[in-house]
Amino acid sequence: MRNEREEYQLIHCHYNKLANNPILKQSRFIFIPENNLGMEHHHLDAMVQDIDKVETFWETSKKPGISKTEKSTREYQFLLSNCLAQSGLRFDRDLFTVTRERSPMFMLDMLQDQMSRFHWAVKKGGDEHSKDRVKLTGKIGNQQDDLLIAVSMVIYVGRMIIRDPARLENA
Repeated sequence: MRNEREEYQLIHCHYNKLANNPILKQSRFIFIPENNLGMEHHHLDAMVQDIDKVETFWETSKKPGISKTEKSTREYQFLLSNCLAQSGLRFDRDLFTVTRERSPMFMLDMLQDQMSRFHWAVKKGGDEHSKDRVKLTGKIGNQQDDLLIAVSMVIYVGRMIIRDPARLENA
């Protein structure tokens, strides 16, 4: 989504729903935006500042969130494939969205579609001295892979934090 109001509503609805869950009442929440998108990660960080018990994760001291690189994308896909193969990925029954045009079921169908399109793409080098670039993507034409990347980032960052809980001390 590119509408700041909808982004704000989605973030606040999500964290308020988590905060009102009796099991999670004492939990600390970590917000982890992708920081490859110009200054958007700073805007997203500002959106969570007024939510109680929510802190933004900083992979580096320069900008909030985490960077999506070619290497991490391969690791995302590996972890996502393992989770799917081992039934290690679950979605809450109480899904919601703040986008009026898209129901939670529509979003799950869109995620499944993005998963089915995920593939290795080769971009030929511009001349005989340039190397071909190979990358994982779910994009075909104007179709995006944002939901797939978001789900795989959650798995990746969750595992990263489980392996090294001290990383949260910077959050």
